[in-house]
This record gives sequence, C-alpha cells and structure tokens, in this order.
Amino acid sequence: MKSVDGVLYSADGKEILRYPRAKEAAEYAVADGTEVMRDNAFKEVKLEKVTLPEGLTNISNEAFHNSDKLTELIIPDSVTSIGDTAIRGLNAIKEIVVGDGVTSIANFGICDCPSLETLVLGANLASIGQYGLAWNEGISELTVPNQSVKENYSWNADLNPEIVKVRKDATSINQAFLDCSKTTAFEVIDAYDETAEVNYK
Repeated sequence: MKSVDGVLYSADGKEILRYPRAKEAAEYAVADGTEVMRDNAFKEVKLEKVTLPEGLTNISNEAFHNSDKLTELIIPDSVTSIGDTAIRGLNAIKEIVVGDGVTSIANFGICDCPSLETLVLGANLASIGQYGLAWNEGISELTVPNQSVKENYSWNADLNPEIVKVRKDATSINQAFLDCSKTTAFEVIDAYDETAEVNYK
C-alpha cells in the first residue's frame, strides 16, 4: 500500500483503503484511476464534500457511515453497487444523486439521513435491499428508476416524499408508495433533468 497526502491507497493506486478520521479538511477528491473503494473507507470522517472519480465501480460497505458533516454526494455512472450501510447516518446531507450505472443498493444502503431532501435514483437500479432507503423522513422529492423495484421494506419506514418523479419507461411501482400520506403528486419525466418538461399524472 501507499499513502497519498495521508490517505491510504493500494500500491497500484486502484483501491482507496482508508481516509483518516481525524484529518482536518472540508473537501477531498478521490484520486483518478481509483476503481475500488474498500469497506469503511470514509467512515466517520470530517469531510463536507467527497468527489468520486469516473471509473470507480463500487460504494463499499459502511463507506460513509456516520460521516455527519458530509453535505453533498454525487455517485458517478461507473459505480454499479452501493454496499450495506454505505450511506447511513449522514446528518447534514441534503441531496444524493445515484448514477445510472448503479444496479443495486444493499440493506440499509442509503438510510437514516434526516436532512436529506432530494434523492435521485439512477435509471438502471434494479434491486434495493431490506430497509435500503429507510428513515429518510426529510425527503420531499424522490426520482425513481426505470425498472420495476420490489418493495422489500425499501420505501417505507418514514420515507414519505411530497413529490415522486417516475421515469416514463418505468414498468411497475408495486406497493411502493401505498403508505406515503404526504405525497401530493406523481410526475412522469423522460429523465432526471431540472429543465425537462414534466407531464403530471
């Protein structure tokens, strides 16, 4: 392994192993060429923003667990999976955009983020583990993927968005929003684009 500005990487630079919990910095950009994030890589760090490079393939188990100063997280399209408890207990985060490459979110993958207001799920997300999106009670806007996603306790447990944006080619939402008492509108959109024309259903 090697250290790059105090952050541990594998010797070939393709894996990020650990960002120091006590390191004082507001932002960090994971090095270009990094392909794999190891478990707990950013657990309980003091960062407010982490930039992830294209080419990264995963968000590991407990990757950002309890990093409660993090306010922004954009997951690139090259990432295909979000691990168990990867994004949990982020008290300050307001927006999470999941790239279109992500096909699975594991158990407790994105949960318990009380300040989260906007969650965009990538177009190719096919599975969400148990309580994968639970206890995000602050969400007011949710964009769901193209494919049919099984409920599996994923959408409930305090997830109660006011606006749900459904991509036009979605095939099913099952019972996903049956208990969402605060939802006032479903919007059908072509893709996640703030400037896109929206048709109301």
